[in-house]
Amino acid sequence: MRKGIDVSKWEPFVDWGKVKATGVEFTFIKATQGTVTDPMFTTHARGSMGFMERGAYHFYDPIVSPRAQALAFY
Repeated sequence: MRKGIDVSKWEPFVDWGKVKATGVEFTFIKATQGTVTDPMFTTHARGSMGFMERGAYHFYDPIVSPRAQALAFY
């Protein structure tokens, strides 16, 4: 089984080299919640580049328009 992590604004300082050294192979980075972009998304996306595979995810908010959320994530 591969080892991965999830990061967002709640992890403002990530040492990607140290994370990789622990055996982590991939990360999912929070991109948006509702229609708001996570303030650390770009930092984490750039920081993890070259260290591991990465992907982005959206945190759904049930009181916000699904269409607006899809457009914010896109």
